[in-house]
Amino acid sequence: MGFAQATLRSLAILEPGLIMPELLERAYGGLEVVNETHRTTAVLNMLSGLSQPLTSEKVWLGGQKHIVPLLELCIPGLDLFGVNFP
Repeated sequence: MGFAQATLRSLAILEPGLIMPELLERAYGGLEVVNETHRTTAVLNMLSGLSQPLTSEKVWLGGQKHIVPLLELCIPGLDLFGVNFP
């Protein structure tokens, strides 16, 4: 985990009400534009670092409703990274 990713994770754990809505807004925007591969990669890396604050009810109660929509937005990006399904 890089320094930026660790910093975002720490901020999300300390003040999830301030940090998570802004990060999720950027995540949705970044995953909706699939033709910008660098942005998709950055958002997926950010979300991997924020998985614990996003899924834990003890950290942030509102995050669980975003898991399925975010995963659905990740599906078109799988082809960009050379993942082939039979």
